[in-house]
This record gives sequence, C-alpha cells and structure tokens, in this order.
Amino acid sequence: MSTHDTRRRQLLLAGLAGTVSRPAVAQLNATSPMGFWSQLAGTWSGELSYLDGTMRPIIQRYHSVVEMTLNTDQLGQTEYKFYPAGTELARNVGGSDLPADQGVELITSQAGVVDEGRWTLSVNEVYQLVDDATIVRHLRDPDTGVPRYVTYWTLTSARTLLITNLGILYTPLEADYYNRPVEPQRPNTRLGELKGCSVFRYIRLTDGRFDAERQRLAELHNVTRS
Repeated sequence: MSTHDTRRRQLLLAGLAGTVSRPAVAQLNATSPMGFWSQLAGTWSGELSYLDGTMRPIIQRYHSVVEMTLNTDQLGQTEYKFYPAGTELARNVGGSDLPADQGVELITSQAGVVDEGRWTLSVNEVYQLVDDATIVRHLRDPDTGVPRYVTYWTLTSARTLLITNLGILYTPLEADYYNRPVEPQRPNTRLGELKGCSVFRYIRLTDGRFDAERQRLAELHNVTRS
C-alpha cells in the first residue's frame, strides 16, 4: 500500500471513530442546557457516501434531509433520503420497473426516550453518550453477539453533524453481502469483519429552509417515487 493510500485510510478511520476536537465540545456545553440532545433539535441537510468493506464506493454521493425534534424526554427523527438514479439502492426502494434516469426518496421515522446519557429506540437499539459531543450505538446480533452495526453521531460544532455507520459481518453462517446463505452451509470465517460503512456529513439548515432543500434534492435526483 502506498504512503498516500495509507494516509487516506488513516484519515477515513479517524472519521469513522467519531473524533471531535475539545474546543468544539466546550462550545456545545456552553450553549446548550441539555447538552448533545438539544443541539440535535432542528433540520439538517446531508451529503452521504456508502462504501463497501474494502472502502470502495457503492454510492459515492447521495443526500438526506433530517428533522430532529425534542419534546421533554422524547427525541424523534424523520429522515428523507434521496437515492440517485441508476443505483441499486434506488431500484431496491423504487422497484425493478424504476426507469434508469429516475431517483427515489425514502422517508423513515424513529423516536425514543432520552434518559440522561441514553437514547433508547428499542430494547436492542440504544445510543449511549460517550462524551459531550458524541453518541454511539452497538446494534448486536442476538445469536452471535457481534454488532450488526456500530454507529457514531458526532457534533463537531453547533452547525455540523457527522454520522458514521460501520456494517459488520455478523451471521453465524457464511453469507453474501445481503445475508443470503452461501451453499454449502459453513461457519462464517469472516465473522466480525467490516462489511461496509457509510459516512454522512450534515449542515444545520436555517429556519424555513427545510421545504426548499427537500425540493432541491428531489429535482437534483429526478425523484418520481417515494
């Protein structure tokens, strides 16, 4: 591996670790009575990438708009993801008859209780505050105990949010990328290895910009289905 490639991988792994500078943490503490959780409230526009286990792009660039709401101890997230035309993710969401020049918008929502340093979405899905600007989730497989996903959210400033999601090979038996069993069946020799990762880079939107940003991204990706 060349020096350039080594440095590139080191920088990527530093981002995947949810690294944040201490001055940014101090700024967040000073401006928010509820720390990390209240800083999430608002709307965010993100540029996203999706890589395989060898760090090669599956989708080099797609987009998302996120609404985060905090009501007392309930933190909710509604996300609008825009998958580019011609990608496998667009076809998976939009259907096999989706024209090659058309993209797809996928809307998802989740909400859970915030209790001090924990955001609980379900029994097995909990984000834990690890410092004043970062939360982490280990979504473990009940059969192997290996994380299916390890996810970091890091506020690097009051207006910037980085989300990294590591997909892990977790099935007890050897399987392909989509977790379909490989025949003949055999123990998973790659258990715990990196399956893929996504890196999301969000900027906080100013008030009133949500609808315009969603419309802009729908036009950018020629969205015809959601």
